[in-house]
Amino acid sequence: MAALWREFSEATTVHGLRFVNFGQSLKRRLFWGALVLVGTALFASQFIETVGNYFKFKVNTVVYLSNDGNTKFPAITICNQNALRKSKLEANKHDAIVQSLLYMTRKFIDNSTSNKSTPDGHITGQQLRDLYFKYGHSMEHIDEGGMLEFCRTPDGSLCSAKDFVRTLTFAGLCYTLNSMRTAQMKTAYSSLSGNLASIRLILSTQVDEYSEAIGKSSSTGIRLLVHDQLDPPLADTHGMTIGPGVAASIGIRKQKIKSKKYPFESECDDKKLGPGVPYSRLGCLRRCQEKFVVKKCGCNNIVDTILNQTGIKRCDMDQTFMCALPAATETFNNQKIKCSCPFACESTEYIPTLSYSPYPSDIEGRKLAIKHLTKMKKNTTEEAIQEFIKEERRNKIIIDIFYHQLDYLTMMHVPATTGGGLIAEIGGLLGISLGASFLTIIELLDFLFFYLFQKISKEKKSQTSVSSKETTSSPMAAI
Repeated sequence: MAALWREFSEATTVHGLRFVNFGQSLKRRLFWGALVLVGTALFASQFIETVGNYFKFKVNTVVYLSNDGNTKFPAITICNQNALRKSKLEANKHDAIVQSLLYMTRKFIDNSTSNKSTPDGHITGQQLRDLYFKYGHSMEHIDEGGMLEFCRTPDGSLCSAKDFVRTLTFAGLCYTLNSMRTAQMKTAYSSLSGNLASIRLILSTQVDEYSEAIGKSSSTGIRLLVHDQLDPPLADTHGMTIGPGVAASIGIRKQKIKSKKYPFESECDDKKLGPGVPYSRLGCLRRCQEKFVVKKCGCNNIVDTILNQTGIKRCDMDQTFMCALPAATETFNNQKIKCSCPFACESTEYIPTLSYSPYPSDIEGRKLAIKHLTKMKKNTTEEAIQEFIKEERRNKIIIDIFYHQLDYLTMMHVPATTGGGLIAEIGGLLGISLGASFLTIIELLDFLFFYLFQKISKEKKSQTSVSSKETTSSPMAAI
């Protein structure tokens, strides 16, 4: 062993090791021995830390600008702040479903603890859904009793009610333009930034249709949400409120996020939420809410859902107001309800900036008034003009949605330490602490291998020699 160690220490590339064995004095040998031990300890501690950091799977965020040249527009969801039209409710005030809805709504708003059911008994969830679809505000043209007066896409083509996808949400009936689901309009793109390449909407809020009977909204106008086409239209919890009498300019900035899957600390997910439902964090949170409602109430809310499971019935009216709506509110207020909803591995966000000015201006208002009164064959008196301007400011909203700039930020998570980086760090630690390299590790392994090989060989020879002697001295050997 001594000879093998001497030979190794003479030839090894570990700096200083040969001076431990061949130093001219004991002090010098001890000095070099101490340096080698310190270097080894330093390497060992840094090696453990480096390998530990690698297996924590941390990530760094790389941010860079991208430009697709022709950039896709996001989806735009619009909901009137009023859920059901006053004229429809009054025209059908003797309808049993309407009476039950008004009764349960007042009870819910007053936070009544009574468990008394609706006066007309059992109203199914489908009947309640049909009521919202039938009596809610529509996205038909304003001449047909709807909210839409004008719609234009960035390429200048006109859009209409058929290009909006209707969804029943906790905010009432909502309409999504530029959706990927069932609308006929092709996905809108823009190759220009600025207001000239905008989606323009002129809407009527229909303030005369706001009803106090079902809890009149505290504000007048619309709820507008700009979101990725893969995200559900959660206008009840996201978006912005825009009141009538304004021309709103909404400049958007696109932002992409690319994350890493487990075991990296970002732990993103890309599993579908259901058949044909791509993963998004907002969709996952809403699905978690729905699962909680189903578990607690035995039925699902009447709104359009993320869960497309068969066998889950809609809550009837009693269940909706007595269980489902309170449970949906409770979901994210209760810390005991845990929802595992990591970020999507690839997601797109649209950051809006809202600015607005009064609409219409006096000059524009007069032009519109004269044009309208002439079309309707009415006198263009000053009183009629001012009445028209007043009504426009009470009802109308102009919305322009456009890109501030087509360049967008891409934020990408990359491993903080790669396999190659780990090897490089270990090699650097070997070099700075012991003046060694990875070949030095091979030398050590080679030394240990030959040492063990020689030791095993000697033990076998020794056992063979002992066995031979015992055989020779045995009485049976002479026979």
